[in-house]
Amino acid sequence: MPRGESSPGAAGWLRWAHGFPLVLLLLLPSWATYATIERPAEGEDHLLFYSIPDLTRDPLTIPPALIFTPLVNTETDQLILVTVLISTFGVLVERRLGILPALAIFWGASTAAALGAGVILHALHPFLDHVHAIDEAWRRLFNGGSAGGIGLMGAYTALSPRPWLWLGVFGAWELGFWLVQLRNFTPTFHLIAFPTGYLLARLFLRRAAGKHGAPM
Repeated sequence: MPRGESSPGAAGWLRWAHGFPLVLLLLLPSWATYATIERPAEGEDHLLFYSIPDLTRDPLTIPPALIFTPLVNTETDQLILVTVLISTFGVLVERRLGILPALAIFWGASTAAALGAGVILHALHPFLDHVHAIDEAWRRLFNGGSAGGIGLMGAYTALSPRPWLWLGVFGAWELGFWLVQLRNFTPTFHLIAFPTGYLLARLFLRRAAGKHGAPM
């Protein structure tokens, strides 16, 4: 084989690697933490988890939590949901916008959801601390990439020619899952993450259109 030419097998591998959706790499720490980490007891501080009272009690712990918490998944249903969302909507968003916008949407939606839900809970807790869902959310530690995954779903909704279809799917899913299993504060994170992902995708589309001088 002449020097500088790759073998057919190597060329095929390079083509496969070039087309591999890098957003799927987010699943590696998700599966690893599921296998190795358990969520600490309520009230314990941990850099890999997000405690809403820390927004006012210990704000310096919030930035590390916002970086690492979306990669930490400790529950089976949580892991399945994150895997499905990233391997579908994450891959589709990466193909349309690129890997950096996809990652920005994942972490941006996670951050907006964590901070937004935290502010809402701070407003509700003094008046509704006797409500189980509110009190539990105040005491528990949060983790997982479901908000980031829902953000990617919102982003794909912005990219889809049928956005109302995906908005309906999201609404039906959240309502059904809450009624059947959750009955807690978690959907608040998702209800913030979905429009955040949608708006970020529109922003990236606008920037791309501006670079190419084409109207949206």
